[in-house]
Amino acid sequence: MVNFQTFFQERKNGDIMEKSAQTTKKFIGNLLRYLLYFTCIVVTPICTKPLAPYFDWVGYGQMRAVFSRGFACGFWAIQIIVILVIEGKVLKKKRDKISAALDVDGSLSAALQEGKALQPAVEDAFRAYAEAKPEEGKLPPKKKSGKKYVKVKQPPLPMWRVFLLTLISVACILLISIQTEFKVKPIYDIGEKVTGHQLYSKIALLALNIIKCIWIMFLLHASYAMAVAFTKEKKEKAWLTWLICGGCLMVFGVLDSFLRMQPFAWTYLLFYAVFTLVYCLTKRSKGKAFGLILLIYIF
Repeated sequence: MVNFQTFFQERKNGDIMEKSAQTTKKFIGNLLRYLLYFTCIVVTPICTKPLAPYFDWVGYGQMRAVFSRGFACGFWAIQIIVILVIEGKVLKKKRDKISAALDVDGSLSAALQEGKALQPAVEDAFRAYAEAKPEEGKLPPKKKSGKKYVKVKQPPLPMWRVFLLTLISVACILLISIQTEFKVKPIYDIGEKVTGHQLYSKIALLALNIIKCIWIMFLLHASYAMAVAFTKEKKEKAWLTWLICGGCLMVFGVLDSFLRMQPFAWTYLLFYAVFTLVYCLTKRSKGKAFGLILLIYIF
């Protein structure tokens, strides 16, 4: 006689162990991603700096800062492109695997074929279900309709989030403006009565900071994924998830603000804490978060 209670208990224990192993794998994978991003953003400027003196024959050595920052921008851009290409291929592989199976009741496929937008929460729930039980059904994240993909539209942010994000952005810009005697930050960085070589150097610094904001988004994305895996996606531990995410970003913030002797170091360290809050309030929207982070960091 089969003991059903023992059977189901063993199956439940097996599912728990399998889920725990998957969570550990995700945590380690995202930790490695974070370390890769951190290494790229920190080590690249150090490695490219010795290349600049080889071009001292241009401008009699006065263009060294331009070349140093320019090489860092170039290598950063190459690294970002390579990372995006690799992650795009991995994501495509996952999508193809998901699309190979049918969904639970067919309603989602019908909705996608008709071009209806699904709520992100519904899409995420079905994707999580598909990853947990691949034999029972999966949701294709994008369905081909003719020659075009039907994209899932993100719902607009609630007004209270928009108001809070606006308030945070204005407060940060006002804070840095007070310290620069109410000058626009890029103009303050350039200064007055600058030479042509100094102007090129400041423009290169501006480009470096813009690309740095892209790296900040990469760090936030990897930190959040790592924190979610650590807290095992428990809603009651959401505060711990964002605390870990912010802490991981602050590690780079301390390095960028103090060890590189950046002006207004304490203010920029505060900004790194604000970046995590912005990422949270935008519901991890990459476009919205990057735009606001770029606005705060540059201006």
